[in-house]
This record gives sequence, structure tokens and C-alpha cells, in this order.
Amino acid sequence: MREFIRPYWPLVVWSSLLMFILTALLLPMPFLTAALIDKAVPEKDVKMVVIIFLLFVIVHLARNLISFGLQYIINFLGQRVVFHLRRRLHEKLQELQLAFYDTRLPGKIMARVVNDVNVVQNMVTGGFITMFTDVVMLILVVGIMVSIRWELAVISLVTLPFYALNYNFFVNKIRIISKKIRDNVAEIYGLLEERVSAIRIVKSFARENYEINQFSEKITEHRELNIENSVLNTILGAIAGVISGVGTGFVLWYGGRLIISGSLSVGRLIAFYSFIGYLYGPIVRLTQINTTVQWVMVSVDRIFEIMDEPVTIKDSDNAVELREIIGQVSFRRVSFKYKFGDRVILKNINLEVMPGTIVGIVGPSGSGKSTILSLIPRFYEITEGAIFIDEYNLRDVKIASLRQKIGFVPQESMLFSGSIKSNIKYGREDARDEEVIEAARAAEIHDFISTLPDKYDTEIGERGVTVSGGQRQRLAIARALLTNPQVLVLDDCTSSLDAETESRLQETLDKLMKGRTCFIVSHRISSVMKADMIIVMKDGMIAEKGVHKSLLKSGGLYARLYEEQYKSAELVQI
Repeated sequence: MREFIRPYWPLVVWSSLLMFILTALLLPMPFLTAALIDKAVPEKDVKMVVIIFLLFVIVHLARNLISFGLQYIINFLGQRVVFHLRRRLHEKLQELQLAFYDTRLPGKIMARVVNDVNVVQNMVTGGFITMFTDVVMLILVVGIMVSIRWELAVISLVTLPFYALNYNFFVNKIRIISKKIRDNVAEIYGLLEERVSAIRIVKSFARENYEINQFSEKITEHRELNIENSVLNTILGAIAGVISGVGTGFVLWYGGRLIISGSLSVGRLIAFYSFIGYLYGPIVRLTQINTTVQWVMVSVDRIFEIMDEPVTIKDSDNAVELREIIGQVSFRRVSFKYKFGDRVILKNINLEVMPGTIVGIVGPSGSGKSTILSLIPRFYEITEGAIFIDEYNLRDVKIASLRQKIGFVPQESMLFSGSIKSNIKYGREDARDEEVIEAARAAEIHDFISTLPDKYDTEIGERGVTVSGGQRQRLAIARALLTNPQVLVLDDCTSSLDAETESRLQETLDKLMKGRTCFIVSHRISSVMKADMIIVMKDGMIAEKGVHKSLLKSGGLYARLYEEQYKSAELVQI
């Protein structure tokens, strides 16, 4: 956290100074009370009473003015610190490799960026003031109490070890509960994000009651954890209150004896009694603020779990800018496995793709088809071997320049809330309107856009919910084409479409692929039949390679897949 606060150290110094002054201004109050009782009243000194009154008013006005300035500085400081923390956290999320996201629900990541950072903000803008003021108050008050009457000060301070024992007994329990609560909140975020995204599945299987019960279990757990946390903190605060009460009782007992003996005035005992409040009050608050501190520490730990996550896919020190390419792609003895699993996904892949070649990749589910495509833009780091583009090793080129040369259309094309134009321009913000229209024409979506009331400025809704599947895919293709990629990667992008829409989109793709190096993964043989080279994957290896006719004649896996699909199609027609 220090790196986020360090740029604002002048504000920290100013706020600390104001806190010190604010705290110091409380200290004259008991002495003014003592003077009123011991001198002004017995001597019937009206002038002294007026002076004491004016001093009370002046001190209170000064404290309120300083408090206003302090709150402004602290809130400004807190907002700036949290702004930079949240921005850096988001930057780190952008830097992290896809493997990081493969094992985490989006909702849990959202909880770190929103909830956990909010907890830190509350601590910086609120708890920090309380803790600092109370610590300063304790130091000053102890010195003053000793100067008034050291015996009473000793009696007051005897209770401090009991506070420490009380705090140490509960602190670990509270921290464990706090961590459970934060994890539970992240699970609730994750569950909500996942289930809301899949609401059509939920409704199609009539699982609404099941989801209600699932969510109820999570929030019930959240309720029980918060009750347990509240009980622990209440007990901690209650015991601290009892300790302060007993300590105050002994002070009044001994102080009363001193007054009777004539060695202490009533006013000075009342002043000392006021300082006891300044002593025990901060101690009780510091024990109670433990809840916030533990909550913050858990949140900070969770935030820095992401901040400290190593970035495994990044530019090397000598990485070069990839400029114009012709589109030759080479896989040389490439093997790959995910870091979170032991199974090897790709084994010893050797593949030479010349510029302008259309490569179709088919095979059973789990054979490694989509993984090959994910390695070309370097979404994942290969385990062994090397991948080259125009004789540049992918590890030796800047990642951003590599991905700008590759048009990637995933199986489920994601559109963002905003206009159609902003979605098409997502990969190239500086594109002119004419270029956007040209890309839309190439993807054969321009005519549809022209029928909309606001044309390219039409808002399409979050995740593109206001357009059909085929239109969404065409917009995604237009987005990819706007960057004028020499390498086009299509990851089963027609699988979720009906046969008629797929057929029309396939005609569009056939036009767009000419002159480009293209990789097409598909479960449907019909999508790759015209490819210049067909790769048949099985168990992470290239089982067959060739063109449609030769692969059919060989009678291998490709022929069996072809026969199964076309028999299924014939049965559907019957």
C-alpha cells in the first residue's frame, strides 16, 4: 500500500499535523472545568467565568474548523489512493495471461476490484483518522494524567495489560472470520455473474427454484458468518468496556479518599476523570476498530494476490515490432499443457503454412483444435518447441504488434454495450467512418445496419443482446477485418448458427479468406471442405493432413467424421 500513498506524502504530513492539533485542543477542556470548580465558583469570580466560557467557545470553533479541513484532506487523499489502486489493479488484470482467467470466475475478480477496494477506501478515509487520533491522544493523556496525580495514573494504567490480553484472545478469531466473509462475498459475486449470464439455460430446464436455493445457501452462510463476526466483536468491546469501568471505579474510589484527606481538589479529580475518558475511550475504540483493520487486511491480501500474480506472457527485453508480414506460419515441434493440469494438450505439432493458405482443423472434442488457434496470437505460452510467423519467433516480437496482425473471431463473439460503430472500431479506434463501412460491407452486415433508425450509431445493448447470432458474428468479423489482418483465425465461429445462416455466413467467409492465411476450426466438415489444407487432430496430435478428396479416399478419421455427419444430416432430412 505504501507505493500508492507515497506520492501524496505532503497530504499525509498535513493531515497528521491537523490530527495532532485537533487532538491537542481537547486537552485544555478538563483544566478549564477544574479552574471553574476550584477557583471561579468558590471565589465568585465572574470575570474568570466569562473567560472560561469564551475559551470553551474558541476551542470548539477551532476544532470544528480544523476538523473540516482535516476531513477534506483525508477524503481527497483516500479518493486519490483508491483511484490509483483500482486503476493499477485493472491494469494488472489487462496484463495477465488467459490462463489466469481460466481458473477464476469473473464475479470473484469483480469482487476484488469493487468490494475489496471499497473496504480499503473506507479505512483510508475513516479508520485511519480514528486510529491516528486515538494513538496520539493516548500518548498525550498518559503524560498529563501522571502530572496531575501519579497514583491515579498508575491505577488507570494497570488495566492496560487486561486490554492487551482481551485483544490478543479475539484478534485471530476475528481475522479468520473476516477472511471467510470476504471469500463468501466473492463466491456470491461469482454465482450471480455465472447464473445471470446463463439465465436462458436456467429457465430452459426450469431450475429457478434450484437456483433460488443455491443463492439462499450462500447468503445464509454470509449471514451466519457476519453474526459470528459481530458476536466476537461485541464480546471484545463489552469486555473492554467492563475493564474500563472497573478501572474508572478504582480511580474514583481512591480519588475520593484523596479529596477527603485534603490532598486533592474536587476540580482536579473531575479533570482527571475527564482524562480517563480520553484514555479508555481510545482504547475501547481501538479494540472495536479491530474489526475494520482485520477486514481491511483481508481485503488488502486479496487485492495483492492479483497484484503479485506473475505475468508469464509478456514482451522479452529484445522484442521487436512486427510490421508488415506475408502470413507464413510455422509450428516446430510444439507441445503444450495448461499449468493447472497435468494432461498434455498438444504433442509435437509440426506444421508449415505458406502465405495465403486456408487451413481447416477438425477432430473430436478435446483433441486440441482450439488450443492450436489460441497459440497463434500467443494467448498461451507453449511448453516446448517454437511458433514462427514470417520466420519471427513469436517470443521475439512485441505481443501487441503480433495481435494487431491477426484477425481473431471466437466461437461466441462478444459485443460490448455501445454503438455498432464503436464495436466495429474496437480493434482500431483511429479508423475513419469510410473504413468502418467498408469492413461492414465486406462482412455483409452493412445492409442490415442501414435499416436501423440510427444506422451505425445504433446502441446494441450489453453483450450485443439486441442483435441475432448471425448478425453478432458478422459484426465480429467486420471488427476483425477493420485491422486488415494478414492472418485470419476463425474458431468454430459458425457452430452456434442455424444451417441457413451458417451457409450465408460461410459464403461471406469464403470471399474474405482469399489472399489471407486462414485457420478455421470447425466441428462441421462442410466448413473446411474447400480448405487448401485440412488438419485432423486426435489426442493432441496431427492424425491426418491433406485435402478433402485425398482424406476421404484414405478412409481414416476424417472419412469417418464425414460419414457420421452426413449420415446424421440425411436422417434429419428423412
